[in-house]
Amino acid sequence: MSLRTALQAVLPSEAGYGACRLDNAPEPWPEEIAALGRAVDARRHEFAAGRAVARDALRMVGHAPVALPVGHGRAPVWPKGMCGSISHGGGVAVATCVVAGEIVGIGVDVEPAAPLPCDLRPEILHGRDLNESGLDDGLAARIIFSAKESLFKAQFPSTGLWLDFGDAAITLDASGFTARVSDLRIAGRWAIAEDVVLSALWLGAEQIGQLRSLDLDIVPR
Repeated sequence: MSLRTALQAVLPSEAGYGACRLDNAPEPWPEEIAALGRAVDARRHEFAAGRAVARDALRMVGHAPVALPVGHGRAPVWPKGMCGSISHGGGVAVATCVVAGEIVGIGVDVEPAAPLPCDLRPEILHGRDLNESGLDDGLAARIIFSAKESLFKAQFPSTGLWLDFGDAAITLDASGFTARVSDLRIAGRWAIAEDVVLSALWLGAEQIGQLRSLDLDIVPR
């Protein structure tokens, strides 16, 4: 499966998307460069690739490409009326966006398709996370990590909640996952393509409202 086919599989039909290798991205726009400061070359490549594929996603939904500055929590600032997400990992950058309507928050994450290192698993996995996918536990742990990252990215711009890895429980199955935050359940999707794992989920206004109303003891990561 190609990376673009995998993005189509995990994202809603109305979403725009983009993907590229980190070493194959144009320079950031002048309005974005200030956010890089004295960043090392690897970070500059990640940032540049992420902004480039985000503009590809905007074009897909009929929006002119624009600069995407850095906002609260280092999240990208999307144009008014749009919501989106950028991720990089495993040597690639991906992005997605939608015209805000029924969907008011969307998250996408990309990670290398390799088992999550054992020393990281206690930080990421908790007793409520379940692997019902048939995958080995190491790769399942990587996908669960990715799912939690997608959830964070989907909700943060609207709620400002710094959900920690223990605040969300993931049940992973053969083609999707369910994220649980308190009594709220949110469906997501995952796929593997070109040596990376992709995950995505999206939220409606009612789900955002439910998240805002939760009594969670949440601190910044």
